[in-house]
Order: sequence, then structure tokens, then C-alpha cells
Amino acid sequence: MATKPTPASPSATPTGDTFRPALGASGIRLTECPECGAPAEMTHYATLASAHGPIDMVRITCPAKHWFLMTGDTLQPP
Repeated sequence: MATKPTPASPSATPTGDTFRPALGASGIRLTECPECGAPAEMTHYATLASAHGPIDMVRITCPAKHWFLMTGDTLQPP
């Protein structure tokens, strides 16, 4: 008997709605803090569903303890 996918299973939702750790090849992904300009680490990311297609969301944190939740297309390199 086949089981029905649950909302928690990856096959149930093609785009996730929970934040996952954001790790690059080196283990850290950096961008620029929008408030102070210091290098900021992308700590989490998620892909959210919307009426116009998936939206990449990221959370960044800098050494000055500023943090932001923003769309992935607004990120700038350090």
C-alpha cells in the first residue's frame, strides 16, 4: 500500500517553507551588511512558494549583531 506524502516530507512540497543552514563550499557564505557595510554571513535560507513562482529568502548576520531577513536577489557581494 502506497503512503500519502505528508507536509513534512520533501516530496510533498517542491519548495520548502523552513529555514535551513546556508553553507557554501567553504562552509561560510558572505555578503555585505546593508546597515554597516561589514562582511555578513548568510546563516539560513529557504525557498518559499508564491503566486509568481518560488522566492529565495535568506537571513544574514554581521559581527555588529545586525540581522536581516531578505530575498536572495537583494544580496550584494562583500
